Amino acid sequence: MRNMAIEVEDESDSTLLSQPPSANSPAFKNAMAAVLVGVIMSTVVGVTVYQSTRPANSLAMRGARDGLEAQVLSEKSEYLISLGLGSVCRMSPEDTNLVPKKAKVIHGISSEKCQKECEAEAECRAMEYRNSEQRCEKWYTPARWHKNLVEHKTVNGNPDFHCLVKSGRCETLKLHKKVLEGEMDELLDHIKNNCMEGPSGDKYNMCSSQYAQSMLNTNKRLCEAMMSSCAEEVQCE
Repeated sequence: MRNMAIEVEDESDSTLLSQPPSANSPAFKNAMAAVLVGVIMSTVVGVTVYQSTRPANSLAMRGARDGLEAQVLSEKSEYLISLGLGSVCRMSPEDTNLVPKKAKVIHGISSEKCQKECEAEAECRAMEYRNSEQRCEKWYTPARWHKNLVEHKTVNGNPDFHCLVKSGRCETLKLHKKVLEGEMDELLDHIKNNCMEGPSGDKYNMCSSQYAQSMLNTNKRLCEAMMSSCAEEVQCE
């Protein structure tokens, strides 16, 4: 079984712009890239490239890859995929229940232990963890949707949540990819309109380079998982 540790993003931010260019300036994208991503990769360039290269319907597949049937993952080969900083699990877009009926809540354990336990149980389909409470939720019902509390603050306090879902079901992965695409579009608009004074030191802030990098990493993880789980060919940006 593949055991993927919950990622800890680099919290370093690059220096502030001394004279921020106008949002209409030709240098805007390059300047924002230097501010918001620094040494890892440029946030604005990365998100913009993601937007410009993804297909018009990014969930549309382009036929069977090389005529080969896709590998169907067994339960033993499934692993948990992180949906990034501030993510919370949901059963569907309409789901307003914070915890589903088929779930087990455990307090006082580490995120690593929560993840290990969920991956070891075939019936566990997702997990949600809140750092400030050391609260672990193991979901025994599919989490086919998620919400990002950094962009949509529906819970009081610090949005230090983390949702991870099992990798084996193509339809579930495609739904989470759809949610993520909307979140990345919102992030780019927010950066252009609100982040010209430089990056935020709070990683749970939309002007944080760490948050932007987390979104790009999540996009990559989901796309790579879809390449293994979906019968159709998947194009990763």
